[in-house]
Amino acid sequence: MVPPDSPTGCRNRRSFGGVIGKELQRHRRYRLPLSILFIDVDRFKAVNDTMGHEAGDNVLRAVARFLARRVREADYVFRWGGDEFVVMSESFESEEQLRIIAETALVLLNRPYRLNDYEIHASARMGISIYPDHGKTPEMLLRNAEAALNEVVKVTGPKIAFYSKVLNDRALERRKIETGLRAPGRRHAVFLHSQPPVAPTPATVH
Repeated sequence: MVPPDSPTGCRNRRSFGGVIGKELQRHRRYRLPLSILFIDVDRFKAVNDTMGHEAGDNVLRAVARFLARRVREADYVFRWGGDEFVVMSESFESEEQLRIIAETALVLLNRPYRLNDYEIHASARMGISIYPDHGKTPEMLLRNAEAALNEVVKVTGPKIAFYSKVLNDRALERRKIETGLRAPGRRHAVFLHSQPPVAPTPATVH
C-alpha cells in the first residue's frame, strides 16, 4: 500500500496509476464519464520564500482539506507534487455542470488563508480533461488536463480551461518549432552567415 502524501495526507502521485486503472475499467464497462482536474496553487512559492516551508505546508493542508470536503465519496484527491493537485471526479452529468462545479471550487480556493496573525492571498487555476472525449488512457487524460492548465493564463474570468483539439494542435506546433531550432543540421534549417564588407568597385569612366 502506498503511504499518503506528507504533509497533506492526500493520496500521492505514486498511487494514481492503480486507482485510475481500476476506475477506467469500470467507466468503460458502464460508459460513465470521468474527469481529471489538474489544479495549480498560484503564489505558493512566494509563501515558501517569504514565510518559510511551514507556512507553505499549512497552505497545502488547507487546500487539501477544502478539496476533500468538496468531492464526493467516489472521487479522489491526489497531491501531485509541489503546489499541484489532481482530482479524479465522476460527480457531474455534463461538461457545463462540471464547469459550474469547478468555477465554484476556484472561487472558494481563491479566498484568503489565515496563518497565525497573517492573511495569505493564494489563488488557483485549473485544467480539465474528460474521459472518453479527451483521452482514453491515464497518460492521455493527464497530459491533456495539464495542456489545458498551461492555457489558463490566457483565460479571462475564472482560471479554468477545458482541453480541446486546438490546444493539442498548438502544443504540437510549438514542439515542431522547438525541435527545428534544436536541430540545425536538418533539411530546411536556417543558417546565419557573416561576410566581411567588400569595398565597392570604382566605376569606369569612358
